[in-house]
Amino acid sequence: MKLFQFLFRFLFSISFFIPFNIVAQYYSSPESQGLKSENIQFCFDSLMNISHGEIHGIVVMRHGKIVAELFPEPFKREFSHTLYSVSKTFVATAVGLAVDDNRLRISDRVMLFFPEFYRDTISDGWADMTIRDLLTMSSGFEPDWNLRNIQSDWVQSLLNKTVNHPGSHFKYDSMVSYLLSVIVQKVTGETVLDYLNKRIFSKIGIDDAEWEMSPEGYYVGGWGLRMSTLSMAKFGQFLLNCGSWNGEQLLSSSWVREMMSVQQHADKSRLYGYQIWKHDDIEGAFRADGALGQYIIVAPKEDMVIAITQCNRGNGILERQILNDWLLRKVSDKPLQEGSAYQKLRSSCYSLPVAGGKSLRAKYMKLLDKDIFLNQNSLGWKSIRLTSCGAQLKIEIETTTGEQMILHASNGKWGSDTTHVCPPYSINALGRFSGISRRFVVSSSYGINNGTLCLKILFPNWISGVELFISEEKGEVKVKAKENYKKEFTVLK
Repeated sequence: MKLFQFLFRFLFSISFFIPFNIVAQYYSSPESQGLKSENIQFCFDSLMNISHGEIHGIVVMRHGKIVAELFPEPFKREFSHTLYSVSKTFVATAVGLAVDDNRLRISDRVMLFFPEFYRDTISDGWADMTIRDLLTMSSGFEPDWNLRNIQSDWVQSLLNKTVNHPGSHFKYDSMVSYLLSVIVQKVTGETVLDYLNKRIFSKIGIDDAEWEMSPEGYYVGGWGLRMSTLSMAKFGQFLLNCGSWNGEQLLSSSWVREMMSVQQHADKSRLYGYQIWKHDDIEGAFRADGALGQYIIVAPKEDMVIAITQCNRGNGILERQILNDWLLRKVSDKPLQEGSAYQKLRSSCYSLPVAGGKSLRAKYMKLLDKDIFLNQNSLGWKSIRLTSCGAQLKIEIETTTGEQMILHASNGKWGSDTTHVCPPYSINALGRFSGISRRFVVSSSYGINNGTLCLKILFPNWISGVELFISEEKGEVKVKAKENYKKEFTVLK
């Protein structure tokens, strides 16, 4: 009876921050896996206080157990996140599956997969380019980051490019990964996402993956994958296990080892595998790496996985240094004694800053109940209308395409809504958001400071956020905006 009471109290005490159905399988205290809670706490506090970015989610695993996680309000464990170039590592995994299935070899010439685009003559460069050259970012053609924004026939546009000395020089290019996605679909008859879902994701418990599609109907490969931070961590653990899960070899261990070995030098300090980076100076560690600080860090020597989603406008060096110094370099081979630091870590609550300032007062009512028409802008917003709604501020945003997004911002805390309107996005590729379910969570808050209404709007199951500053001077309304992925302000009116 005493044992039953102990177990009940234990499970009840941790259920406030861990879903019951995954407690037994995944979760463990940091100390039981050789990590100190105070180090994790310092790591989380430091990351949350970096001025040039915002943390959205962190999952830390050691010995196959989740030992810590961080999801500051309004972000939540179950929310998906766009991963940018972390997507590339998943493409390389799909290529590995195709190699395992004898659908292709990395020595195969790329042009063999596109006979419909054959011309009378093929240049020596195209004739020589192999799958391995694509995997290692050494295709031999010059990257054109605007191609995806202005061309709808991506494959044809890429095959029209001049190729020089494939395999010799590292040139990072997301469209190279797109070609790999197309090739996987050609040789398997399945999209890269369907292929991964059937062979890997369904086996390791990833059920939230979505991927943006190109105007040609292929998954874009080099970016556009969307899943939760927890799913990212599971995938990292799968790689750490060398392609094995619960005793089943889902991907050949030889491919995972080859993929996470140095295959190309980007420069003297940055090394590259197959669509994945060598992780700093941590021995044997590799990193799936996406724009604005999306990471899956796989550290075999430390038997650790760290998945992180964020919106970071810096170069990521400071964040990675914090993770390296306070997590990867602080592990013990033996379990440690739990203490008060563990309890403090478990009870810690984090939130991204809400809009500072006071609630609505009568003298600010002149901003309400009128349409504020905006200049042409990258947000795609046409007008804003503000209405007092009890203790909240109702915000109606009309887009240039006639869609409407309605938010209810709170003062001093985050309000929450959902919308089918696509959030702001730093990628302008044609067809963006195709393939993605359009049910976006929107969290907002407001405050008034020195006559200026500040609105903070976050899309916590995407990545982006916008801070609006609305004021009225001499009868003229002025609106400035700042997206969380940009350093500069945009004048909207």
